Amino acid sequence: MSLLRNNRFVLSIFAALILVAGHSQAAVSYFMLMGDFDESGSMQTYKWAVNYTSGTLLTGKDLMDAIFGVPVPGTGDDEGLSIASNGDFTVKTSGDYLLSFSYQGQELADNGFDESWWSYAALGSYSSTFQGETYEGDYGASWESAGSGFSGRSLVDGSFDGWIFTPYDPDTFVPMFPITGTPTAADFSGPDTIVVNIPEPGKGVLLILAGVCFVLRRKR
Repeated sequence: MSLLRNNRFVLSIFAALILVAGHSQAAVSYFMLMGDFDESGSMQTYKWAVNYTSGTLLTGKDLMDAIFGVPVPGTGDDEGLSIASNGDFTVKTSGDYLLSFSYQGQELADNGFDESWWSYAALGSYSSTFQGETYEGDYGASWESAGSGFSGRSLVDGSFDGWIFTPYDPDTFVPMFPITGTPTAADFSGPDTIVVNIPEPGKGVLLILAGVCFVLRRKR
């Protein structure tokens, strides 16, 4: 009887989690790194499309962690910095700000090089108090500097974010974003886009509970 009660209890949790997972909503956020990395006079862009379940990724920092991995403290010359690497790409940050970006061990852009700096940008007016309905201002009209960093950037399905390596206007000290046009999801559908899939929360738990149910059934 005890095993039967345990079995029913586990199965009830299992069913509840299936219902929760069934009501989760798929979301995608787009991210890019842009700069004249090869000093050719033209901009190069690395693009990512991150698929996740709504509520799994909340901020721009979560988006970067999903792409590059959770940062670890730097050592030696990098002491005081945070370093994240997914194998091919490595980013170094200090607080909410990007300092350098490397591809396959080669540093492509370091803050201050050639009088250019990394700037975080969001499509549409940036707001650190964004709550999920619409962006403040004219959504999708232009790229705006997200001066407070990526931790204050709230994500929403279909959002576009990126780090841009560019000079600043010497008069206003505002980044001179070399971006024309408004990107769409179609711009992130080609072979040059890296796709990152974040597993739905609860799937791992469901698998564990399925195993527990199997064990309990064997013991009956």
